[in-house]
Amino acid sequence: MSQPSHESRANFSILPPMTQIGFAIKLKEIRDRYLDIALKDTVSSLDIARIDDELARFMKNERLQYLAQFGLRGEIAFPVPYVLTSNPYLLGYYRFLLGFSQKRFYNARLFGRFARLESKGVLPPELADDITPLCQSLIESVWLLLETLTTLSPSLVSDLQLLTVGPQLRGSMNTILGQTAEAAFFQTLKSFIDQHYITSEDSKRVTLINEQQEEVVISKGRDPDISVEGGVSNQHRKILAIEIKGGDDFANIHNRLGEAEKSHIVAREKGYEERWTVIAVEQIGRDEAKARTPSTTRLFHLPQLEDPNSEEYDEFNQALGEVLNIAPKKSLPV
Repeated sequence: MSQPSHESRANFSILPPMTQIGFAIKLKEIRDRYLDIALKDTVSSLDIARIDDELARFMKNERLQYLAQFGLRGEIAFPVPYVLTSNPYLLGYYRFLLGFSQKRFYNARLFGRFARLESKGVLPPELADDITPLCQSLIESVWLLLETLTTLSPSLVSDLQLLTVGPQLRGSMNTILGQTAEAAFFQTLKSFIDQHYITSEDSKRVTLINEQQEEVVISKGRDPDISVEGGVSNQHRKILAIEIKGGDDFANIHNRLGEAEKSHIVAREKGYEERWTVIAVEQIGRDEAKARTPSTTRLFHLPQLEDPNSEEYDEFNQALGEVLNIAPKKSLPV
């Protein structure tokens, strides 16, 4: 006898993987600037014979033979002056491979002078003569690592680098969460605007024509995080400034609200009529949070704006329609 089926009535909320989204964004940036992609792009534009000449000059043959047995070129593990001077960012490639944190590496004797190579991608003229001894030092460090390995491959090199990248990303968690929250909120904000109002859009800007035939531009920026401005003919007005505080650490929320207040004071002086703050921390009520940033005219919790069943979601929908002068969206996403 078959068992009766039971339809689940559970209504699970959607948990946005904000940290992992942020990590993915930052990891792409790191790969493009420091890791395998950066090395391949740099080497493809250089004279391979010159790279080979420097590898032969700075290393014993047995070390190159070690890499050759795995079908690998020398620069995948060993830095040479020609490569580093061509792309100073690649100092980060070898630091990540060796597993050194920025603090440990650049606090070591003589190494701190080279921090600008990795952070700015520039080689100061006064350090040009020191690139060769720097590479020779790093070559010896890399060999200490490779001697412990029984095999080597591009994927293993990448894995070792990522083991260093992980803690560095964790260390910049608040920055990552902030950037992720801004990107997520911008997409959320666009979802409240019916498509027929929008005339153009990309990842940083939305242009629409409202009910009064006024052009309104919504832009991602630095200060404020998101600005809304509009105008007809020569009449231009600053409509809305939004500050987004995406960190979810409750212990630091008062500091972030203080930062929002400073930004909104500036926004008020610039003439923004509405000044909203969006925070990720749900443990603090809106009244308490608003008391920390009196220049904020409306305050919302980001997780609530991602939940179509929440009161804040409906409130935001109505308020946004009012400031943009558009009809509140009726068919809201679920």
